[in-house]
Amino acid sequence: MVEITLLIPFLAFLSFTAVIFNTVAILAIRRTLSLSKNFKILLLNLAVADAGVGLISQPLNLAIFIMENENHHFKYLPELEKIYNSTNNLLSVASFLGVTAIAADRFLAVYLHLRYEELVTNKRVASAVAAIWTVSVIIALLQEWEENIAFAIMATFFIICLTVIALFYFKLHLVVKYHTEQIMAQQIQCRENNDKLEWLNAERQKRSAVMIFFVYLALLICYLPTTILHTIYSVGIDSPPIFQVFEVICDILFVLNSSLNPLIYCWKMKHIRYAAKAILGF
Repeated sequence: MVEITLLIPFLAFLSFTAVIFNTVAILAIRRTLSLSKNFKILLLNLAVADAGVGLISQPLNLAIFIMENENHHFKYLPELEKIYNSTNNLLSVASFLGVTAIAADRFLAVYLHLRYEELVTNKRVASAVAAIWTVSVIIALLQEWEENIAFAIMATFFIICLTVIALFYFKLHLVVKYHTEQIMAQQIQCRENNDKLEWLNAERQKRSAVMIFFVYLALLICYLPTTILHTIYSVGIDSPPIFQVFEVICDILFVLNSSLNPLIYCWKMKHIRYAAKAILGF
């Protein structure tokens, strides 16, 4: 119990940074005119989900930890725990699906190239965002149905999303590599302005691929322990006391991911970085 008490201030700090970083990211993304509307919608959707983790989910978690560690017999503690579990599942699934949608969008932008704007319309992207939150609500409500089944579904969901994002990144890497090699071959034959524009486009594609890789890496590190924990709970294994500490570590990694995502976007995308610096007065 002492170890958990010591971790509570760190969890509170990460909740604060998740709110601040994502709030700045939301303002910066809205100010960045160079972003396509589709990409902007998906980035804002992810930032809202991550901000919700720091603003709603983790404060509830902190309140539960404090009451349990101080042995407060709060009458509505079971209901508070149910609200936290549902909210936590809702926002984690929304964040996970948000990253998956961004990976899919960047892959389609490179793969479809000139046909991207024709096939991936603003209306379809908005519908995808609505579907993300609908699926998130459904999975969150499963916690009220059967706990073991809910844990199994969450673990399966995380594994599927991690696999899908990895496949998107791998395909994106291959396409970007092919386009880069093709443009370099063309530049050897002739030096024209069109080649320069194509080269700049290839560079943007490479930056998108690198950004997705870092987001995926952060997602993998922060959610793999939670996936393992959900898998253990889904088979009904009695958890030893040490699992309580492991749960807190999973909570810390979860909220840490919500703080890392906006930092990665601001770091890897210079236009968002410049807008964020302007907002912060740097």
